[in-house]
Amino acid sequence: MKTGLLRRNEGVAAAGVETSGTVSRRIGARLLHEVREALPPTIFFFAGFNFIVFTTNLLLADYALAVGSFMLATLAALVVGKAVLVANAMPYVRRYDRAPLLSRQNPTRSASDAIDRPARNGTASKRQDVCLRLRGWK
Repeated sequence: MKTGLLRRNEGVAAAGVETSGTVSRRIGARLLHEVREALPPTIFFFAGFNFIVFTTNLLLADYALAVGSFMLATLAALVVGKAVLVANAMPYVRRYDRAPLLSRQNPTRSASDAIDRPARNGTASKRQDVCLRLRGWK
């Protein structure tokens, strides 16, 4: 904090005009916000991609081959981390945030049950008969 008298126009901008200090401060704050937001997915993909490269190189070390480099995996982690942030910012992806993970219509039956088990009236199609015989139900 400065003490004493302010010089004329020091630290005071005219109405609607921004000084270079406020513009650079806003740009710096925006960059810092973007870096902090991109850090968690980037670290996740950095660890995952480099682990894949590491295990692949360990498996191929007996054959004197190197398939991928750590720099390539790190660059891919940066790109995928930013792609995750861009996808999260899209409005049509946000639509499914509160959707249930499983269908709530009939949780006791699966899609394969509708095909494999015979109809309730006792009639079954040829495909259902084959499925029942293969599974040992008939």
